[in-house]
Amino acid sequence: MASSAHYEDLKEELFAVKEKVKSKLRQGISEGGLNNALSEGEGIVLLMKKEVDMAPGLARSELLGDWTQVNKDWSVFKITCKTNPGSLIGGPNILNTDGRSVDFERNMNLMKGVSILERTNESVLRATQVAKESEDIGTAVIDELGDQRDALIRTRTRLHDTDHELKRTHAILRVMNRRVMTNKCLLIFIIVLELLILGGLIYWKAVTKWFKH
Repeated sequence: MASSAHYEDLKEELFAVKEKVKSKLRQGISEGGLNNALSEGEGIVLLMKKEVDMAPGLARSELLGDWTQVNKDWSVFKITCKTNPGSLIGGPNILNTDGRSVDFERNMNLMKGVSILERTNESVLRATQVAKESEDIGTAVIDELGDQRDALIRTRTRLHDTDHELKRTHAILRVMNRRVMTNKCLLIFIIVLELLILGGLIYWKAVTKWFKH
């Protein structure tokens, strides 16, 4: 996970590089030396971008806005170093160690090209940010769908268990119903048997009484 503290440290390092470049401009520096110094700053800017890319969603949005401004300022600084370095140190011109003027001027077409590249870079960054936000939203939707799928599976399992319990209850009720019917038949048989016995006794007493007379 990206650390905002590390990002701020890199930002301070970039500021230090700018100050070092200004110092070298005052002392007199060759174009190759200036390019080396600027390459160091370029590496720091790239490291800052990596920190932005590794940051979580909300922090990434905030850091990206700051990095875009830092990158823009750095691009302006680089162009100024090569087109009007005197403006960075409060002087009209800079002399090399041999007393000759440092020739860092770029023609207007090159400056326009750099400007176009910067705008294109910003557009790419915005498109990248939108793509990452869309990816985050897509991931969240997929996670939500996964949770809903798990919930549906659990519900289906509970319904299956309930259906099994209902079938078992229905089987028990059928057994109980058969037992009730059996008991009813047995009870009717006992009642009929008792009636027959009672009728037999009445008949026997009547016959016995008739013979006595």
